[in-house]
Amino acid sequence: MTRFTAAKKTLAIAAIALAGVPIAGCATSASAQPRPPAADAARPDGARADHVRPNRIEGRIAYLKAELKITPAQENQWNAVADVMRRNATARQQLAEEMRGRRDQPMTAVDRLNFRQRSSEIEANNAKSFATTFAALYTRLDDGQKKQADELLSPRRHRRL
Repeated sequence: MTRFTAAKKTLAIAAIALAGVPIAGCATSASAQPRPPAADAARPDGARADHVRPNRIEGRIAYLKAELKITPAQENQWNAVADVMRRNATARQQLAEEMRGRRDQPMTAVDRLNFRQRSSEIEANNAKSFATTFAALYTRLDDGQKKQADELLSPRRHRRL
């Protein structure tokens, strides 16, 4: 992508965001979203309420299950996939919480590189466990479900499951 094309894309996204039109896959700024009054209050643990992001894994699990039209016969394999998705989300969340807990402490370049390495290892392990578990479910899907799974898990969907 050339610099000119990237600049045009950025301007288009900014114009749409200013118009208040939601863009799939793009997060709008927190200032553009209305915040409840309680969001400005500090929490007892010292974190600000507006920095707390709810865990959305249950919604992703429900969405994927509905879109794949999981049958009762596929329920056992589906439950294994859902459990892996929950464990993966927990691992990512724990790593993020650890990083947030250290945000007031200075980090050296080596500290950052070590964190990046651990983060990459966690994501690689998450991907491996999801792929292995999903493969077992995939073999039990009918052709229509497989086509839907191929679409839902395609790289162009930019989904993290």
